[in-house]
Amino acid sequence: LTVLFSARTDTGQVRASNEDNFLVDRRLRLYVVCDGLGGHHGGEIASATAVNAVREAVLARRDVIERYERTRDDPGPLTELLGEAVQAANRKIFERGKDDVGQRRMGTTVSVMLLAGERAFIAHVGDTRIYRLRDGLLLQLTEDHSLVTEMRRGMYMTREQIDALDGRLKNQITRAVGVNETVAVDTFSVDVEIDDRFLLCSDGLHGLVPEDELGELVGHPELVEASSRLVDRANAAGGRDNITAIVVELSAPLTPEGHHRIWPIYEVARTSSLFQGLADLELATVIERVQVLPLQAGEALVRDTSPLPGLFVVLDGELQVLRQAELITTLRRSDFFAEDAMLIERSAGATLIASSAGGSVALLERRVFEDLMRTMPNVALKLALAVGRALARKVEASAREGGHMRLLYKDPGAMTRPLPRPAKAKRVLADTEPEPLGRPQLDATPTPTAVLRRPRAGERRGANLITHPAIPVLRGHPSAPEQPPPAAGTAPPASPPDEPPADDSEVQEP
Repeated sequence: LTVLFSARTDTGQVRASNEDNFLVDRRLRLYVVCDGLGGHHGGEIASATAVNAVREAVLARRDVIERYERTRDDPGPLTELLGEAVQAANRKIFERGKDDVGQRRMGTTVSVMLLAGERAFIAHVGDTRIYRLRDGLLLQLTEDHSLVTEMRRGMYMTREQIDALDGRLKNQITRAVGVNETVAVDTFSVDVEIDDRFLLCSDGLHGLVPEDELGELVGHPELVEASSRLVDRANAAGGRDNITAIVVELSAPLTPEGHHRIWPIYEVARTSSLFQGLADLELATVIERVQVLPLQAGEALVRDTSPLPGLFVVLDGELQVLRQAELITTLRRSDFFAEDAMLIERSAGATLIASSAGGSVALLERRVFEDLMRTMPNVALKLALAVGRALARKVEASAREGGHMRLLYKDPGAMTRPLPRPAKAKRVLADTEPEPLGRPQLDATPTPTAVLRRPRAGERRGANLITHPAIPVLRGHPSAPEQPPPAAGTAPPASPPDEPPADDSEVQEP
């Protein structure tokens, strides 16, 4: 079987640090998720110790895995191996906690899955979970070692009664690795089939996302996006805890035709700097969208005036780059060109001719890259960053060799004068703008800014005296009674003269 996976962990929306840890070992086909618990970074230390200790224990007994894959007779020794690996992690964490008072009683949950033959071997402690998705049905394979599970089993409580419990009770677990000197480990194995998908996750995911949504997200057509969508959904639901998800898919082995097409491209891509940042699954996803173009001797792949459809990578043979019938350079296996054509439209500027028969190139079209930006933005971002680095190296080499160092410091497309600032749009108020009830409003009369004045008699000279503006006049409630108009023939009352501000409105700054 061909095993593919995607994995992601996230701190969440509430926690300050991430105490989850996960491990993926492609060669062992070993997958581990741990959720640490304990203060003073104890949970983070416990989960990291657990994933490393489990891998070391399994790797040291790799002969047990190989023996089972040869004979397929007795799965017992392999199941026991996983149980012993978790016990080894328990001892390491427990001993480390005894030596450090701040890390005492730290622990972690552990969920382990090992694929061998046609079976999945599982070891489990705590409330992290392992699910299997088969034919659209999501099945929880592990059982939570939690207080809620014990209450449901022993007290026959319904889901509604459990949901009404205090949150602290629902988060209590009854088993953890590293808290005590020994721990009881659940170990078992299940059969696997082609197209099965497995989900290993912490309670930061399954505690927030309903199982019907989990099944839909685990079964997403693009496996590379499955784990990211699961984490994003948990964050959208509140992200109250750290979130970790590993999605593992079992598919049929590649056919001879598939091997013939995939592996030559894969081998070339792994030697190219453009694809070094992609994981195996991400690279396989890109290769599926690549066109392979065979070349005959003397055939022109592109001409100088023709538009470039995208990125080209030489898989085999040689390509001569000509400009005005002059040989500029020769491209060979693993060389790439027109990488910027994935981002912008431009003409070739040179003619590329195959110098021998049997050559071939891989073409990643610009429209395919644009589709990756919509469907798999993480993959598209990695490719765009690699293109930027490649272009920067070419510009630097060209500037140094040709003596045009100005290219490194000045953008030839930069504008000589800045664009004018857009004028501010004037705010037009309505003719009758209602005033909120019960809230006095400031008078619309503009208030003068603070001004400096001369010191009065008796004041210390040299002090910076600032006269602050008077407090604005407040208008009363719109429903307040108005003053009666003056009687006929009488002059309106004179307004009091402006008085200088009181002394207490003056602030002396040292």
